[in-house]
Amino acid sequence: MGLLIFKAPKYKVFNYQPRYYNERKEELDEIIDRAKRQEAGEYKPGDYIRGGFKRARISSHKKGNRAETIIKWIGIVSAVALILAVFYFAKVFEAVMDKLC
Repeated sequence: MGLLIFKAPKYKVFNYQPRYYNERKEELDEIIDRAKRQEAGEYKPGDYIRGGFKRARISSHKKGNRAETIIKWIGIVSAVALILAVFYFAKVFEAVMDKLC
């Protein structure tokens, strides 16, 4: 019949949001830690490789692709050239029309 005595518990979700995250400070702390460990004589194989893919992925997004940059510059230069050509030909057209009339 469907008599429910107990209610099913709701799902509990852990939602932690830090107030402030300083990526540059974290990277600096990591570099200082690595230097201190190297001075102390600790050696771990692959220590410099660890996290390299993540750093490369982040830096590649910041830099952008060389082809994209070239295409953007070509677009900007062509837009400026088009605007200058329109102004130049407008003046030439105006001068021709003045001579005809």
